[in-house]
Amino acid sequence: MQASLMTHDSLFTYAIGSFSLTNEVPSFPSFSYAFTVYELQANTDLIISNITSATMAQRVSLIEITFGPDFNISSINCDNPGYTYLIDGLMVKLNVANAGILNPFSLKNIIAPSNSPSTNISFATYSSNGYLIDQNSIIVWKASCTLPCKTCLAITTQCLSCYSS
Repeated sequence: MQASLMTHDSLFTYAIGSFSLTNEVPSFPSFSYAFTVYELQANTDLIISNITSATMAQRVSLIEITFGPDFNISSINCDNPGYTYLIDGLMVKLNVANAGILNPFSLKNIIAPSNSPSTNISFATYSSNGYLIDQNSIIVWKASCTLPCKTCLAITTQCLSCYSS
């Protein structure tokens, strides 16, 4: 095909007038997550760290984290350097200040669900052109104790205090 009929951007190479499409998207990165509190309807933070994939990181300019309706994120904030954020309903959009640098971050002041386990939380990454790079829904909040216990010893069935009805 003639060069004038070829187009290339950071995610796809495609031929105009052809059905040929080559996807250059790398696989989804691995990352770690943790909540700071595992009690029903408690104020907790979501910490995302160890985001790895040098190839993908060069292309990411937006991270979207979508919570289920069982979470309350109306007071959420993210004050980590390297990101600016916007809340859009149940979605938090994190703009990456320097594309290619995916620092760990914390989303603070999340109200945990009133039941356990929670619905899945979606983690999606986008390029500066708005292309979805990948999406993953492995983040789940779960109470640390066997219900109806609110607090427990390391053995989750040894209850120290209970939820009141």
